Amino acid sequence: KFMLAGITDESWLKVLIGISTALLNYLLPTSATQQMVMAAAILIVLDTFTGVMASATTGKPITSARFGRVVVKLMCYAVAVAVVGLAANTLPGAKSAHEFLSTVLIGSIICTECISIAENLDKMGVPLPKSIVKWLRGRKKDFDNGKDE
Repeated sequence: KFMLAGITDESWLKVLIGISTALLNYLLPTSATQQMVMAAAILIVLDTFTGVMASATTGKPITSARFGRVVVKLMCYAVAVAVVGLAANTLPGAKSAHEFLSTVLIGSIICTECISIAENLDKMGVPLPKSIVKWLRGRKKDFDNGKDE
């Protein structure tokens, strides 16, 4: 207790931000992959929002179990990114594949979220052009097959 006496709530926040930043820099090799994670996080929020709106539009009830899947999805995505980052940083010879593996994984997550948003918009009566959805599905397939370009 004596050692913790001088630590304020603000200090804990700074420590948490520092640890989070160090962890992100370790797990995500470039600023491009870090930006991809930010885009994925924004898309998850948008997917959740459009999912709620689509449920309201179609009259499908929003339950805590369905909403709880968002937390599970976030945790699963975080675990997948951590596994790729840890494996690439610790397995001999894998460091050179780190950016590629991260890009493929996060690219697949981004495509999944974009497709889900497109489906939610369609349920709300605001469909995206079919060519965009088809392109997203093709990109997801490319990422799932390990092609990042």
